[in-house]
Amino acid sequence: HVLDYKITLLRNAPPELYRAQLDFYALVVRVAAEGLDMPCRSVDVGLVFLREGSRVEERRVGDWEALRSRVLDASRLGAVGGWEPRPARCPVCPWAGACPRGPEIVSGEN
Repeated sequence: HVLDYKITLLRNAPPELYRAQLDFYALVVRVAAEGLDMPCRSVDVGLVFLREGSRVEERRVGDWEALRSRVLDASRLGAVGGWEPRPARCPVCPWAGACPRGPEIVSGEN
């Protein structure tokens, strides 16, 4: 069982992001169990929104090949996706140093 506790309000929750996070957590549990030679047919995952005291999106994950594919696709998109630069965030972005445009945006050479 994996529960992810959120402080955001349910109405502000990005469902596709949270679904991808839960997929990733389920896959990690599966891989860890395999590494320990423990059987793992399925993993229950869910979200708990603390401000509202509600639990939502509980589901059982067990289609491991499809899950692995979705997690890898989401990871690739996150790493190389065509994201629009948000220069106002560059000074606080933890990846600005590794971003090809980060140094020029931070220095104002844009």
